[in-house]
Amino acid sequence: MINKKLLSEFMSTSPASLKEFSEFINKLIKEHGRETIINSAGIDKNVLYRASNSQNITLDNYYKIKKAFSNQITTPSAFIEQLPLLGQIINNTKVRLLNPSQPTTVPVPRPLITAWTPVLGYIHTSGTAYSGFVHIFSTRDLETECKSIHNKCVNRIIMAYPEDDNPEFGMVLKAGDEFILIHPETRKVIRKIPVKNNISWAKWICLIPYSLMENFQEPTSAYADNLVKLEEKFHKTCGDEHIHTNKDNQ
Repeated sequence: MINKKLLSEFMSTSPASLKEFSEFINKLIKEHGRETIINSAGIDKNVLYRASNSQNITLDNYYKIKKAFSNQITTPSAFIEQLPLLGQIINNTKVRLLNPSQPTTVPVPRPLITAWTPVLGYIHTSGTAYSGFVHIFSTRDLETECKSIHNKCVNRIIMAYPEDDNPEFGMVLKAGDEFILIHPETRKVIRKIPVKNNISWAKWICLIPYSLMENFQEPTSAYADNLVKLEEKFHKTCGDEHIHTNKDNQ
C-alpha cells in the first residue's frame, strides 16, 4: 500500500531531500497559511507539522500535497546566477550609471561567478541603442594588487576607478615614469597616471551577450529527478491498482 511507504525510503539516494521538501512546505505555509494547505491537500495537521520539520510522511500524503500545489514545486537554479551590473560603457569610452530602463543584473552560468568572484558587469551600449552585450570584470587573485595601477596592468584592458571621478575603461601602457590609459580601439589617451597612485582597478575578462542563457534548458535537479525515477519504479512495481487510504495520517 502506498501510504505505508515513507518518503525517505524513496529518497535514499538524496539525503537532503527531506530537508528540501521541508523548505518547500515552509514556503507554502508562509504564502498560504496552514489551514489553506490542510484543506487544499486534504491532509491532517500532524502531517503538515511533520513535513515542515523534515520528518517522514507517507507517499500518499506527499502526493496529496504535490497535487494541490504542483505548480509551485520548483527548486532554485543550480546552473544560473544573476551577475550584478554596475553601469554602462558607452561606445567603449564613457562609463556611466545605468538608466532606469536598463537591467541591473544579467543571468550567467553559475561556474562563471564561482571561478571569477569578485566579479561584476557593465552593459555595452552604442551611442543610440542598447546593443545587448555585457563586459565582465574581476579582481580575482588581485586582492592585494588592485588598489593601484602598476606593472601588472600593462597591456591589459581594465576598468579604472579614480577617486572622485567616473570609472574609466581602457588599456594600460607604460611610458617612462608614468602609466597611460588609452582607448581600447582608437588608442586615444584617456588619462596619464603617475607610478605612485591610488587608482583601484578590475581586469577585463570577457564580453558576453545579454541573452547568453536565454534558451538554456535547466537539467532536472537531482531532487526532482530522484522523485520521478522513484515514482516510476513504484508504478512499475505496483501496477495501476494502487491502494490509497486515508487511515494513516502519518
